[in-house]
Amino acid sequence: MNNIASTGILLFGLGYCIQSISSAVAFPSGPSVSMGGNPIQSFYGSTSNGTINLNANYDFILTSGYSDSSSCLLSINGTNVGRTGTNYNIFYYNSGYNPNSEFTQGQGRLNIPAGSTVTFSGCSNHLFSGYYVQP
Repeated sequence: MNNIASTGILLFGLGYCIQSISSAVAFPSGPSVSMGGNPIQSFYGSTSNGTINLNANYDFILTSGYSDSSSCLLSINGTNVGRTGTNYNIFYYNSGYNPNSEFTQGQGRLNIPAGSTVTFSGCSNHLFSGYYVQP
């Protein structure tokens, strides 16, 4: 008789546990980027001067920049952001010069606000990469 009661209680408890398990539902906890699954964009070329055409509705986070010219200048709305001193260019990559810049290692983080005009000059062969975020 005790075995039947114990088995009944065990089965009731097991059934209750299984019934009380609910499925998980995930909701976005913050802003979502609606440009697709991978809003990454790169700009490359061999022209020395030009304009980078960004999506005007999203901020752009520049994470990497490479140039084979030490005179490469990047400007956002007319303000130069490509140098931290008179001779130090954050995008110039040469194995003997500036190999540890955040941008040449792909770990930079330069926020370019939505709608900004981004120009470059003196960059020769260049590559700029990053991703879009909501402003």
